[in-house]
Amino acid sequence: MKTTVRQLLFLLLLLCACRILHAQEFEQISTRQGLPHNVVSSLYQDKEGYIWVGTYNGLCRYEGNKIKIFNNIFDSAQTQDWHQAIEIIFEDSHDNIWAGTKGGRICCFVRKDQTWKIFNTTSGSSNAASCFFEDKSKRLWFGTMNGAVAFIHNDSIKTFKITNNTIRCIGSRGDGTLNIFSENGAFLLNVKAGIVTRLPWPHDDYYFNIYCHCTPDNHVFIEDVSHTSLLNLSKLNEKVRIPIPKSFPFRATRKSALSPQGSYYLTDLSQINEYNSSGTLINSIQLTDLAALSQSNQVINCILADRNEILWIGTNSGLLKIDKNKYRFKRYSKNNISNKLTDNYVRTVYADRQNNIWVGFKSGKVNKLFYDSLKSSYVLQKSFKMHHSEITEQYTVNAMLQLKSGVVINGCREGLFMVNDRTSVLEPYLHDTDTSRIRSIWSLYQDKEGWLWIGTKGNGLFLVDPHLKQKYHYKHTKNSLRSLPDNNIWNIYEDHKGYVWLLTNNSVAQVNPNLDKSNLHFNWLELNKEISEPIPTWNMQEDDSGNLWVTTTGFGLYKINKNRTVVKPETSFPRKVISGILPNHNGLLWISTMNGLYLYDPVHKTYIAYDESDGLLSNDFNFKAAAVSSTGYLFFGTKMGLISFQPGSVSVKKNIHVPVYINTLQINGNDSTGLLYQRSEFELSRQQNALQFTFSIPDYSKPHAHRYRYILQGFDTKWNTTDAIQPLAMYTNIPPGHYTLVVEGSIDGINWSRHKDYISFFIRPAIWQMPLFWVSAGIALVVFACFLIYRRVTALVNQEREKHRIEKQIASLELNALQSQMNPHFIFNSLNAIQHYILHSDDLAANEYLSRFARLMRLFLESSKNKYISLADELELLDLYMSLEKLRFEDKFDYTLSLGGNCIREMLIPSMMIQPFVENAINHGLLHLSSKGLLNVTFSCNEQEGILQCTIDDNGIGREKATAIKATLNKQHISRGMQLIKERVKTYNFLEDSDIDILITDKTHPEEGTIVRISIPTHPALKKAPSYDKSNYY
Repeated sequence: MKTTVRQLLFLLLLLCACRILHAQEFEQISTRQGLPHNVVSSLYQDKEGYIWVGTYNGLCRYEGNKIKIFNNIFDSAQTQDWHQAIEIIFEDSHDNIWAGTKGGRICCFVRKDQTWKIFNTTSGSSNAASCFFEDKSKRLWFGTMNGAVAFIHNDSIKTFKITNNTIRCIGSRGDGTLNIFSENGAFLLNVKAGIVTRLPWPHDDYYFNIYCHCTPDNHVFIEDVSHTSLLNLSKLNEKVRIPIPKSFPFRATRKSALSPQGSYYLTDLSQINEYNSSGTLINSIQLTDLAALSQSNQVINCILADRNEILWIGTNSGLLKIDKNKYRFKRYSKNNISNKLTDNYVRTVYADRQNNIWVGFKSGKVNKLFYDSLKSSYVLQKSFKMHHSEITEQYTVNAMLQLKSGVVINGCREGLFMVNDRTSVLEPYLHDTDTSRIRSIWSLYQDKEGWLWIGTKGNGLFLVDPHLKQKYHYKHTKNSLRSLPDNNIWNIYEDHKGYVWLLTNNSVAQVNPNLDKSNLHFNWLELNKEISEPIPTWNMQEDDSGNLWVTTTGFGLYKINKNRTVVKPETSFPRKVISGILPNHNGLLWISTMNGLYLYDPVHKTYIAYDESDGLLSNDFNFKAAAVSSTGYLFFGTKMGLISFQPGSVSVKKNIHVPVYINTLQINGNDSTGLLYQRSEFELSRQQNALQFTFSIPDYSKPHAHRYRYILQGFDTKWNTTDAIQPLAMYTNIPPGHYTLVVEGSIDGINWSRHKDYISFFIRPAIWQMPLFWVSAGIALVVFACFLIYRRVTALVNQEREKHRIEKQIASLELNALQSQMNPHFIFNSLNAIQHYILHSDDLAANEYLSRFARLMRLFLESSKNKYISLADELELLDLYMSLEKLRFEDKFDYTLSLGGNCIREMLIPSMMIQPFVENAINHGLLHLSSKGLLNVTFSCNEQEGILQCTIDDNGIGREKATAIKATLNKQHISRGMQLIKERVKTYNFLEDSDIDILITDKTHPEEGTIVRISIPTHPALKKAPSYDKSNYY
């Protein structure tokens, strides 16, 4: 007895553990996931599709990938403040969110400003808002817990007292009156007159604790204790009555909801009943995973059916999200109580002619499922095991077949076995023949003549006649196109023409089963000529058009046309490793893979993918483990159990075009979400150039699979992609300009919705970044450039004019210098001297004097016509001049002319520069001496500094006495010799960028004479005199 009790306890503990390990089909959202409080008191879905959740600690919005909290609307710091408990939520036509609190306040969230407005009603929870309504004039009404209705106008509240019970819903009759439903009846309010009239009810039992749901088509669902009725708002006549099942408990643990599609839902956390508008029960879902919550008296505070008919249930321990679509797939496993199997690793599935489903496992066991019409599902009827007492994996069941006799046989690793329905044992089949020695059986088929075809792993094909006990064995023969293509026969399939197809480890082969069994010929069909390696094939299905579909491992899906002449790979199908394939209506195909289940449309080349988040038991399906029952249920086996479903219950046209919305905007780290609701281009300063956008898709079936792509037009050159983990776009250092952010979304990561969201903005440039500034700057630059060009041209013209003037001035100075040098006194006295020599018959002296005079005149003319003169010519000119002057003044002075040894006689120096100083020394210094004077002219060179220095040293009377004498001799004569020299030196320095320096120094005693030092830079290009024909100057 103790042993039995222990065993029972162990089984109960194991059962509890199994329930814990079983994957949940619902999602529970609590404070751990971001809710501000676990008590969820209200729910609402806005126009965009987001779920607003009211809790006992404020309001939040569920966006699929995150929860946005609107904390402390009333800035309360109390731990339990009823002003933070949101009891009712509503969205008006201006997209503003209204919330009523348990403490009796009403708040409005203005989206475009991202601010809250607070309206105070009479304090206390009895005056808290219980429902909202917006009439055709955009006036917002709300009902209260104490039986009043009110509307808000110009920040004030006008109230109408209706009854003493809670107002459940408000509806419009369209004639200026309102239908008001409370817990104990219906009323008619004439708003203009302020008159309240009680309306009659179809049945008296409505007057007890009713709940209401108004529909868009002017109807109302009214839920009472025992039933739910659909009433016409205008006539208040009952159209439909739905009895509440007795299995549902009392009102505190059940709630109802009306979907946007018109379906009516009723739940108590143990099951969900779905009714259409006609009151017909169209779906009933057993919530086995939520049974523990319902049994623990969990209170349902609110319920919402969203646009995708996902149910949201607010409880005291959080928010429950129930996707009824996940219950489309019935899941059978060892741990599932309602859909029980004895094992999980399904190796094969088979549907017999009696509508039973046989499931073979890797462990060697077999389960038989029968169809329970009361439950409308398949349930476990019996389990079969091998005839041995010990079960090992060597008896893996790989194939099943119901013979014409009705016997179900199983192809296993250790041979062929039959089902004994009486003993629930798998016994060897035909053990008295050679068939018992066939091992590793993977495929079975019985032809019209009763022959049993047995495909094996590695040992080819066997044909057995159970009655005649005949057997034929076929194997692959190398280089023979009539033999099997391979010795691994994974599957055997018969098409509608009666031909048998063998699916092997090396493509497929066709054979006519009506021919002589002892001499069969196998026609190979090459699937892909471009692939040289063997292509393993596992499954084949024929569609309504007669085309054959072949699945492979590693090479994808292939199509053989109905004439069996063309084979094409189906490249649009995404998976290469395919486990199973079953036909669907309308030419679609259900294809199982190691990465989920696919509904494939071969005509349009599109597909819908299903995975564990859609309710599958596992994404990893086993090869060949697929079958369809006579009732139309499809079965697919996995390593975790078995799934089944009716193809019609699974949405074929899944809505992939769900809108995507930009939720938030941050500018330089500051929340600027209100700008998104302007829906027009907004303007920013140039410093506001760091923007972050977040976005989401209001579809909650598989939010983790959402994908996004976005592009900032005017900035990006290609699309950027992101996923549900980080749904945001971030930009920094955006230059000034016009930009538009475009966002696209995909709910499955494959198909992109045609509904996009976008936002445009303009970053205002600085004044120097504006086009007008650059145009103005360009014009100013052009004007300035024109001005500079004008100035430059003018300067060049003036420079040329100045140069021309200077050249004229130089010519004038040269002429003046020549005139100064060739003064009349000098010429007259020279001619007189020549005449004197001629009269005194001193022909020799006259000829010499005349020759010197002619030579000097020629040098004067030559130097006046050239800017430069060689140093040798300058020495000759000075020697001739001083000798003639000495002769003219009758040896009044002596002179010396010397040249330094390091001076180059051929170097060039400015012409007509030194002679005026020599003339000045003679005429003004030496001429007035009482004694004989002396004039020394010396040339020296400084090669390091590149200077030629000429020193003119006289012992005359000095500049002071010469000035006084000149003043007494001729007061009217103005001497310009030295002035002309100074101007000539200045002009040369300007034109030739030179630095000629003249220094005149009086000796220690002024009467001792004067020293003139002339420093002339020797330009490298002027060190040697050019050759010219001097005969031209005679």
